Amino acid sequence: MTELTNNPLGTPLGTPLGVPPLATSVARQSVLAKIALAAAALAACLGAPLIETLGIAYVSPGGGLLGKIHPSTYLILAAFGWLLFTRGDPVTTMQAIWRRQGAEVVFLGLVAVVALFGIMRYGPSGLAYLVDVFIAPALFAIVLHHLAPETRARLFAVVFWLLTLNALIAIGEAATRQYLIGYLQWDIRWDGGMEFRAASLLGHPLNNALITVPAAILGFHLATTGRGSAVAFGILGLGLLAFGGRAAALLTVVGLFGFIVVDVCARLYRGTLSLQRAVIYLSILLIGPLLLLGVLSTTGLGERIVGRALFDGSAQTRLEAFNIFNYISRDQLWFGISSEAVGILMENLSHIGVIENFWIYLIVNLGIVNVALLTYGFGLFLWRTAHRGGYVGGLTVATFLVVASTNNSLAAKTTALTILVTLVLCFGDYMRAKANSRGTL
Repeated sequence: MTELTNNPLGTPLGTPLGVPPLATSVARQSVLAKIALAAAALAACLGAPLIETLGIAYVSPGGGLLGKIHPSTYLILAAFGWLLFTRGDPVTTMQAIWRRQGAEVVFLGLVAVVALFGIMRYGPSGLAYLVDVFIAPALFAIVLHHLAPETRARLFAVVFWLLTLNALIAIGEAATRQYLIGYLQWDIRWDGGMEFRAASLLGHPLNNALITVPAAILGFHLATTGRGSAVAFGILGLGLLAFGGRAAALLTVVGLFGFIVVDVCARLYRGTLSLQRAVIYLSILLIGPLLLLGVLSTTGLGERIVGRALFDGSAQTRLEAFNIFNYISRDQLWFGISSEAVGILMENLSHIGVIENFWIYLIVNLGIVNVALLTYGFGLFLWRTAHRGGYVGGLTVATFLVVASTNNSLAAKTTALTILVTLVLCFGDYMRAKANSRGTL
């Protein structure tokens, strides 16, 4: 265990979250664990197309208000409610949560303020994404801290392997040039052109790619430490290519290189860099690019990435999105406009088409004042999550945030942030469980 201490860069796995301080009885822990496992599983495999196919107007116009929230979010709310109200006095319980997880509580409070302002300004329509994107992951982070370590390890395994399955489906779709599961065609259709982009379980390729990034980085660490399958990492990497997200693929490679650099520096400081470890990393750096080129040239995976320049029409559209600020008033810039107004504005600005940057969308929709509040809470929340995940978790969170900033996934309904929080906060417990089963870490 000495490998995890005395490290100026932080520990690779972060500080253990510890034993559950609130839900301590076996019965309460069992119920909380089952709800959390169900929530995480739904978040990792239930995309908008399937929800719509079930007859629920989740992202399409119309439908009831309850249908606008992802099913996993309801389970997270149930888990948080169980945690809060099964200890007697919920006020005392909330005080204990505040002392241990103030960052999550501050973030939740600021999101609530932003949502309330939006409802008062232009009604609740179009604001449901705040619940799935921001409130659910913050609540789930609180719940995760009050689960037993073995439950968190199981949560990581469930989410990681579901995302690996998601990537495997994407590879199959790319190989056959057709969607293997019919309901996915509700969200994205292939027009028969050269650039097929897999949809898999979670619908949109960019959302799929964003969610795959943290699994790929953590899967790389598992594979290189002998506590995970190199095959799983390979599937996740090929899945990224099948989704066709250039930024996600490129930044994942950068993130993996950054991990190697940080890990080597940490091991050198601790005096634990073995010859075997050095050979593994050197082999990856020398052989990895050749294998990647071989895959790209022989399989057709990632043809969209290879076939396009780094700066093309898609990249130009992302730059042109900044021009939208020229078409809104100063008052609207400070305090935002409704989602319906954003839609009408984009219809009139056909040269922009879609705001492919979630920061720009948030500013237009919520206004600078609200986005400033949201960004403070969001940054605090991500910083604490990264800190608890050690430098492996920190690199994962940083890469995720940069990739997210290249598209609008976090400005639409997605469980991406919930999945990120689950993977990062549960990763250490999974690694420790694997280590304990082998007697060493």
